[in-house]
Amino acid sequence: MEKKVTIREVAKLAGVSISSVSRYLNDPTSIRPVAAYNIKRAIRELEFEPSAAAQSLKRGQSRMIGVIVPHMRVFFEVVSSVITDYFYERGYMTVVCLSDGEEEKERSFVEGMLRQQAAGIVIAPSGRNTDFLRGVAEKKSNLVAIDRAEEIGCPVVLENHRENAYRLVKHVLAAGPCDRLFFLHGWENSFSTKMCQAGSRRAMEEAGFAKERVCEYFTHSSQPGVAAALRQFMGSLAPAERPAIVAYGTDMLEYAVMGLHQQYPEWAGRVRLAGFALPGTREKLGIPCSLVIKNPQRVGAAAAELMYRRLQGQSVPQDVVEIPVEYSF
Repeated sequence: MEKKVTIREVAKLAGVSISSVSRYLNDPTSIRPVAAYNIKRAIRELEFEPSAAAQSLKRGQSRMIGVIVPHMRVFFEVVSSVITDYFYERGYMTVVCLSDGEEEKERSFVEGMLRQQAAGIVIAPSGRNTDFLRGVAEKKSNLVAIDRAEEIGCPVVLENHRENAYRLVKHVLAAGPCDRLFFLHGWENSFSTKMCQAGSRRAMEEAGFAKERVCEYFTHSSQPGVAAALRQFMGSLAPAERPAIVAYGTDMLEYAVMGLHQQYPEWAGRVRLAGFALPGTREKLGIPCSLVIKNPQRVGAAAAELMYRRLQGQSVPQDVVEIPVEYSF
């Protein structure tokens, strides 16, 4: 393998310092004409090819897009894939980091991307770093949030979880008798959870549904978390009760259905099921359920387009960009 020529060799042949070569590569007019001529001749003679990544860092930017999401299951896997493909086609590298909804991880990843001078950052914020992210948004214009209506001073691309949860629970309560409501959430303090809770409360208040008949669990969108919540809920039911399970996440809905069939087959046909889902979920589950069909492809595409417009110096909305969903009741 042929050895790559280094900037040190260029500096030696040109009779200048390494920093002079570096300045020349960044801005040829910043070097005295004689030195610039010698550097240019050395580069040609040695067939030196400067690193595009190093050059972009010297100019205070890079060809890297950072994406920070809580996990890579279902929704965020699709969103991240869409963003990655979008920027790959435009000559950017995408780095995806998983925060697990944890404050320290999220902050560490953002700080790392800032140190690497990422061209832009797309983030699904945990809700625990609001002040920090607000400061980042003030200093770095190329920041786009997704899936959480957190006020951090940058464009936000999301589906309206508050309205979607309201319409879903309203339908569940109007569709037939319901003695108990069982809500499955992801992370307790996330903005998406808070929006779903607000929409659910509104629907229950309008229907006069008592709080004492409601159970809420926070599962971190994990299968063990859903299984533990399901055990607790099913263990509290009386034999004649008519419960409904509302899962605010496609993965959680699927885990709940799996748990019912495996652990509580006697309840499988008696529990009404509802939740957020992706296209094809009803066919995949093979059972009746009321669904809000999410569109992660459009969320990812909208976030990527907003970011690219910012990178191109174009104006973009400073508020919420709402992505419509499909109601399948």
